[in-house]
Amino acid sequence: MSSVGGGGRGRRRSRSQAAERVAPAATTVGASAGTERLHPRAAPGAAEVHLPMPGAADAAAAEPAAELSATMLSLLGLLNLGPMSGYDMKQIADRSLRFFFPISYGQIYPNLELLAADGLIEALAETDTTARGRRAYRITDDGVRALRAWLYRETEPTRTRSELLAKLLLAAPLDPRRTREMIETHRDWVQARLEVVRFNREAVPDPPANLDATIAWGETLLGAELEWCEKADGLLAKLGES
Repeated sequence: MSSVGGGGRGRRRSRSQAAERVAPAATTVGASAGTERLHPRAAPGAAEVHLPMPGAADAAAAEPAAELSATMLSLLGLLNLGPMSGYDMKQIADRSLRFFFPISYGQIYPNLELLAADGLIEALAETDTTARGRRAYRITDDGVRALRAWLYRETEPTRTRSELLAKLLLAAPLDPRRTREMIETHRDWVQARLEVVRFNREAVPDPPANLDATIAWGETLLGAELEWCEKADGLLAKLGES
């Protein structure tokens, strides 16, 4: 199929780039905690996913998979949980991925069309829709191979961009009191996110290992950020006294 053969590579690259231009990244997370709660087992057909060990098929799929955007591959990952509509995917992403990889509706639907055109997913029959009557999609064997190839592809390091830290470094001496207020506001925001993560932990007492590790990442990172807020506030108090 073109999804794993060389003939479709240039076509896929242009499609992927076009979709990313049409669909800008979603805004940063910051909604109230009450709207972000996740019960991971609410996904249609959700189950712990076990991917086979890599083999010759993975090597064949690796290069085409590298031409897919991270957004397209994330959509494949959602569909690997089970058939669902674009609406279902957005609901799940808003309660999970948005903490570290937000996806907008403007990204979902154009990329679903591209994935379907390349044979990595397929739309179910008109009569086989979700409970809300929306068209559902499922991942194909070629899509699973592309998803597995993404897993074995080198991961880009995470880079942090923070206006808060830029202000702290460059402008804090101008008004230490205002800077401490800024830190306090940030602490409240972090605390709200941590409460959501803890809710997710309680909602699934015995989560699969991959979900458990993802929740642990949130607990660890946000807990450390709260500790930093306390430390930064104390240091800025000294700055105000000087």
